Amino acid sequence: MSNRNGVLKFGKMVAGEDIRKFFLLERTIKLSSCDANQNMDCLEVEKEALLKFKQGLTDPSDLNKNNFEGMEISKFIGSLGKLRYLNLSGASFGGLSSLKYLNLGGIDLRKATAYWLQTVNTLPSLLELHMPNCQLSNLSLSLSFLNFTSLSVLHLSNNGFDSTIPHWLSNLSSLVYLDLNSNNLQGGLLDAFQNFISLQLLDLSKNLNIEGKLLRPLGNWCYLRTLILSVNKLSGEITEFLDGLSACSYNTVENLDLGFNKLTGNLPNSLGHLKNLSSIMNQMSGIIPDSLGELSSLVVLELNENSWEGTIPDWLLKLDLPLHELDIAYNQLSGRVPNSLVFNYLANVDLSSNLFDGPLPLWSSNVSTLYLRDNLFSGPIPQNIGEAMPIQTDLDISWNSLNGSTPLSMDMSNNSLSGTIPRSLGSLTTLRFLVLSNNNLFGELPSYLQNCSALESLDLGDNKFSRNIPSWIGESMSSLLILALQSNFFRCNIPLEICALSALHILDLSHNHVLRFIPPCFGNLSGFKSELSDDDLERFEERLKLVAKGRALEYYNTLYLVNSLDLSNNSLSGEIPIELTSLLKLGTLNLSSNNLGGNIPEKIGNL
Repeated sequence: MSNRNGVLKFGKMVAGEDIRKFFLLERTIKLSSCDANQNMDCLEVEKEALLKFKQGLTDPSDLNKNNFEGMEISKFIGSLGKLRYLNLSGASFGGLSSLKYLNLGGIDLRKATAYWLQTVNTLPSLLELHMPNCQLSNLSLSLSFLNFTSLSVLHLSNNGFDSTIPHWLSNLSSLVYLDLNSNNLQGGLLDAFQNFISLQLLDLSKNLNIEGKLLRPLGNWCYLRTLILSVNKLSGEITEFLDGLSACSYNTVENLDLGFNKLTGNLPNSLGHLKNLSSIMNQMSGIIPDSLGELSSLVVLELNENSWEGTIPDWLLKLDLPLHELDIAYNQLSGRVPNSLVFNYLANVDLSSNLFDGPLPLWSSNVSTLYLRDNLFSGPIPQNIGEAMPIQTDLDISWNSLNGSTPLSMDMSNNSLSGTIPRSLGSLTTLRFLVLSNNNLFGELPSYLQNCSALESLDLGDNKFSRNIPSWIGESMSSLLILALQSNFFRCNIPLEICALSALHILDLSHNHVLRFIPPCFGNLSGFKSELSDDDLERFEERLKLVAKGRALEYYNTLYLVNSLDLSNNSLSGEIPIELTSLLKLGTLNLSSNNLGGNIPEKIGNL
């Protein structure tokens, strides 16, 4: 303990058998401000906080999920009003030789990065070590003596280690769970990994630079249930490695994620327990192997962004299993897609960017997201698609050769659809994206569309809609991030209710006959004033074409970066309202080709 007034120094936060020695015994924890041997005043509030903390412990061996009389640990420490310095790093664990479980997940230990491993190495009885997201950038490549050889769980993800995989790991032959994902580890997999004969989970994903081949000796992991190696630079044939796994008489692999590498080869038919298979964005080619049809437990199949070709294999059509995820997008698969596939509730299906043709498939009512864009589907859209798949939140059938009238849908842009928006569309109250741009739709925007109050993107550009821009857009669609009504025949004022769309980041009313003035209340569009939140970023899931400086630009993965207000090519008059100058995050402001006059606001250069 430090002797400075208002200083509480714990060393590392420890949950284990000897936690009493850290938090409950006076000889282990003393607030120097309450030490009778010091000439200092005792702070009653700190004494009371410690007593409440002690009395509230229901399980001294584990600080997680205890009852601190409604007080979280962070609030307990926060009650120490005079506290100036809190150190949770770098303490010695002397006297904790029996400690078996240590969880420091989420604590910022960057100041201990030079010696954390040596400290942990003083715990000979340790069975589980959980230190994810602790800002530990240093992972020592060698230890003169490894003291915690009985370790069965090692979780060190999200720390930023920048090194090769250390050799001392190979001595942890009792490991059952090894998670090193989301670091910056590099180099090849250690041959000594074959010693992990008890391993059930291995996650080395998102290290970016782990490279080399998966060799057959690594297939000795006969108890392996989950293998996640995605987002690295692994290359070469995987058949030999998987054959090694398949040779185990008690093979139990359930989850196999090899996505975003450069792997080639096929999958053996003996991985019969596999439930989740992801081989996204590798270099696998040829026909999808029939061996996958032997996977009797499969619920997730992701084979997108490879070079698979041919038709959907017969085994998939006959698979008597409800899938939760089917993703075979960005390949060269062709032929007609049958209606016979079976899916679990809230299933996700993506067949985008292939060569599928024929009519659109109508699947189980359990499908919630369906992406069929950029194929060769043709013919009319089934009028009952909304009734057949009532729980859809995302439907993208853009860039096909569909025709006929408009049924219930989400993204049907860039087709040749005609007619008016049907009344049945108003029943989709959970719809998030409605994209009907670049078609031949006409008429007034129907009032029943306001029932789609969960909409985050409404894109009706490049059609023949006319009359008024309805005020109910601003009244009923408060979650809108994108409102695109450009290149239609609207002839009206801008409704003031639009100013209530505080989340808006893209507003395009260009190339219409919008009249009168720009509402000063546009200064209330706070979405143009602030950065997007993490929740907002996850809501940008579509593509959009915008015109900026005479150039048509299509945004997809970077759409969340765009902040655009386009009122060009209308019949607006009056002055540019000074309130627009408060929209500091606005990236594009286009007011050209109108009848605006007066002075340009001085602060418009701040945009």
